[in-house]
Amino acid sequence: MHVQLGLMRAFPITVALFLATAAQGHQAQSGWTYDPACCGGEDCRQVVDDAVRPVEGGWQVVATGEVIPVTQVKRSPDDHFHRCSAFGRENSKTFCLYVPDFS
Repeated sequence: MHVQLGLMRAFPITVALFLATAAQGHQAQSGWTYDPACCGGEDCRQVVDDAVRPVEGGWQVVATGEVIPVTQVKRSPDDHFHRCSAFGRENSKTFCLYVPDFS
């Protein structure tokens, strides 16, 4: 009975810790944090400049052919492109694309 009661008390704490961790994005190599809406902890990563290319109205992800409209692109705080896709796979759907400023 005591063990069961202890587990019942620990369960809400465990769930809260899991949700807090899941709601946080992980960090880019340069130290800024990816948007938690894009990132499940393994989904985002820096990509080489050739992994995306500018097209009319947005950016195309070379590996998938997807065009991410300018209105959905996020600004990259460093000088690199970053892409968020399922499990960080190159051939999976893009959740978010971070693009550096080109002035």
